[in-house]
Amino acid sequence: MGLSRAAVEGLEIIVSILICVAAGSSGVYYPFFFCFLLLVAGVSSWWNRRSVAPLVASLVLTGVVFGTLVINHLPTIIYQRTHGAASMGNRTVGDAEIMGLKITQLLLPIGGHRLEKFAALKYRYNLGPLVNENDTTSLGVVGSVGFLFLIGAIFSKRELPVLIERLSWLNIAAFLLATIGGFGVLFALFISTHVRAYKSRRPRSA
Repeated sequence: MGLSRAAVEGLEIIVSILICVAAGSSGVYYPFFFCFLLLVAGVSSWWNRRSVAPLVASLVLTGVVFGTLVINHLPTIIYQRTHGAASMGNRTVGDAEIMGLKITQLLLPIGGHRLEKFAALKYRYNLGPLVNENDTTSLGVVGSVGFLFLIGAIFSKRELPVLIERLSWLNIAAFLLATIGGFGVLFALFISTHVRAYKSRRPRSA
C-alpha cells in the first residue's frame, strides 16, 4: 500500500528542512551559495509556473538555512559582542574581483599538468593578470563538457528534459554570481565583503 499524497508531501517537507539544516551547518560559503541557487530555483519556478508557491517555499527554506547558520555561530556572535571582533585583515570589494572565477581557468588544464604541452599551455596563461587561488579551478574534461553542454542547452530550440533545463539555468546563474565583475562583486559592494572567494577549489595534482 503506497503512501498518500499528503504523506509524501509531508516527507518531502521534512527532507527539505533536513537538507537546509545540513547546508546551514557547513560553514559560511556553502550556505551562501546554497541559498543563492535556492532563490534562483524559486524565482525560475515562479516564472515558469506562474505560481508564487515555489518562490515562497524557496524563501522559507532560505530562512531555515539562515536560522541554522545564526544558531551555529551564536557562540561566536556572543563572544564578539562581549570582547570585540578579532581582526583578520580588512576585506574589500576588490577581493571579490581579484579572487573571482574565470571561465578560461575552468576550461584550461590544471597548473603543473602531467602532460608537458598542457602544463606549458597553463603556464603561458598564468603569465597574465588576476591569477591566484583561482588557478585551481579547472573542471577537467568531463566537467568542462558538462559546463558547456548546460550553457548550450539554454540556447537550444528543442524541448529539453525538465532536469536539464533547470540545471542549465542554475549553471549560468552560478557562473554569473562567481565570475570576475559578476553579481558577487555587487553583493560585496552593497551588502557584505565577508564572502569574497567565489571560485571553486580542487587539490593540485601532477
